Amino acid sequence: MNKPKIFVSSTIYDFKDLRSALKYWLTEKGYEVRMSERNDFKKDSNQNSYQACLDSIKECDYFILLIGSRAGGIYSQNPLITITQKEYQYANELAQKGVIKKLLVFVRKSVWDIREDRRSLQKYIENELLKDEDLKSREEQLKLITKQSSSIVKDAEIIFDFIKEVTKVDEMKKAIQSSEDYPERNWINQFDNFEDIISVLKIELRAEYDVEIKRWNENLKQEISENLARLSTSSNHEIFSIFNFATLARRKLPEKFGQSYTLNSKEIVMLKAFATIGILQGELLSLDVITAAINAGVYLKYNNQIGKYNSGNIQKALLDMVLSIKGLKRQKQVFGENHIIDIINKLSQIPEGASLTLNSDDMLLFGVYAAYDYHYNIYQLSKYLLGIFEGIIKDDKYPFLYQEGVFKVFGDNDEPSTILPQEAYEACINKLKMEIKSDE
Repeated sequence: MNKPKIFVSSTIYDFKDLRSALKYWLTEKGYEVRMSERNDFKKDSNQNSYQACLDSIKECDYFILLIGSRAGGIYSQNPLITITQKEYQYANELAQKGVIKKLLVFVRKSVWDIREDRRSLQKYIENELLKDEDLKSREEQLKLITKQSSSIVKDAEIIFDFIKEVTKVDEMKKAIQSSEDYPERNWINQFDNFEDIISVLKIELRAEYDVEIKRWNENLKQEISENLARLSTSSNHEIFSIFNFATLARRKLPEKFGQSYTLNSKEIVMLKAFATIGILQGELLSLDVITAAINAGVYLKYNNQIGKYNSGNIQKALLDMVLSIKGLKRQKQVFGENHIIDIINKLSQIPEGASLTLNSDDMLLFGVYAAYDYHYNIYQLSKYLLGIFEGIIKDDKYPFLYQEGVFKVFGDNDEPSTILPQEAYEACINKLKMEIKSDE
């Protein structure tokens, strides 16, 4: 599978554990991570190791730079450039050309703080100490104090110059003093620990859309589209859903079980057309990816207020899709081909142009209307999910769906004919609480 590629540039010795954690986290998120010290680093072994790293960078989509207390290997002596600097410079050139999508720079906070403290010291030397004529003769020696290495920063002068290059201080000064554009990609992220880095990456990389979610979206789009094709037909080069054949008849069906309704000749012909093929289509539909996405829980949302995961609308739509597809498959198993033939024979006996008065308790047509409702729900849920995956709609636009059971009301007491899952859940939990209370 082709994945977005990230090159991680840093000295290896002082970032060994951090690089390992970063590779694991990014790989879990669906990225291909390029680290030169790893055995899975893709390179041409005939090349020089430095050149292999540079060639690898140009194949990547993102570049992450970690700056710490060490300078690393030297790439050239004149001018003095480390291999980490060279990797950054090359990545910056590629970013200017649009080859690298994002260039993300992290500096260890302890190094940054020492750098800032040394800059303050340098200003003090320049503005205060060098006013003393006795000290002025030792100006160069005094300035070397700010560039001395310490137990925290091993290669202070090289590191501080590198940070200055990355922050593009000279370009910023020039832009401020002139009408030139401000330099791009000069943002520095300070970090103390792995969590600080991940907090930035979650924002920066998710701005391009989370890779794991995007991968699921693409797989779901494929399966949903295949299902839609199996529930569709065409006429005059126009594609439309099969359930449309029975829409007029379904609208006339009373909401209350036992009431009568009348279909005209066109509605009878269209209902018969749907009965001929509508119930049978369920066998052709796939649930593999939809079920896998539900089980993976990738669309679950964590509710901080209650400390639990909620389904969220995308997860809910996938669950409703499973119910609808399984329901449509069940119609074929329950009613069978003989039942469908009986329905077609009944509707075919109506004289051409005549209307037909039916009673909603006619069990022969239950399978037809139930199949219609499942077709309708599958289409609406498909449209909703594809709209979200394509960025056309937001997930708060949840579609209207028919509830299982065809009729809203059974009997004369106006009680609902179907119970929603949430209602069943709440009733069960409430009963359990009452039982526990009574036992106490």
